Amino acid sequence: HFFEAMQLTAGHLFFKMVIDCRQENQSMILIEDGGYIACTVNRLCLENRSLRDAAQHLQFPLGQLTNEDPDQPFRHWISPVYIGSVEHTRNGFDALRKVEDEYGQLAFPASTIALSTFKSTIESRDVVYSCINAVESIMNGMGFSLSERYALVLGAQGTIGRRVMDVLSRRVGSDHLFGVDITFPPEPPAWTWAIEPAALMDDAMRRIDFIFGVTGVSVCKADWVEQLLLSTEKRHLFFASGSTKTAEFADLTD
Repeated sequence: HFFEAMQLTAGHLFFKMVIDCRQENQSMILIEDGGYIACTVNRLCLENRSLRDAAQHLQFPLGQLTNEDPDQPFRHWISPVYIGSVEHTRNGFDALRKVEDEYGQLAFPASTIALSTFKSTIESRDVVYSCINAVESIMNGMGFSLSERYALVLGAQGTIGRRVMDVLSRRVGSDHLFGVDITFPPEPPAWTWAIEPAALMDDAMRRIDFIFGVTGVSVCKADWVEQLLLSTEKRHLFFASGSTKTAEFADLTD
């Protein structure tokens, strides 16, 4: 999967940078956009794992750790150069908070812009327009039109999800729009709402042909995907993720 592949890639680069900083007597800050490494680094240190354990966990070749004691604590090895991390996304923030809740602390400082006003208002608007534009461009290139779709949005009450619902309500119409979220809308929406995909009525399952996910986790489980395929009256189904990881459709991919 995308996340695991990128975690190993980022982990390799992280090790290389720590090695370089140790040799050059420099310091480093990890800037993340999705919680790939910082939570893992903190967890390995809080569990008192060795340098060998950390390298094996991130599949970094021990042979590149020349003149280093692989059995020394990983935290002892990175502490002279590693200052901490800065996280850009809510998913990454939540991953760090989970580590902090489990151990009562983090091993290194972690800052974030994930909850900033700019991130949650201005940038979220641009993210939505970018995603919808990409979806529509692909559809148009295949000879389809977004305006004819019956859309289901996963995570409809999140920061980005609310903006997706606003854009799609104007693009496809509220009568063609369905939202799934564990949080109930503050006011009765013009579109159809459900607490989970399985709670959607049969009529919705027959008509939905565009599923847009911004939850960061998979909520379309195998049995629901089977039900959708058995129920649909549509010839084509489109799935799109608002994140690079496409985590919303991990079960579908499997």
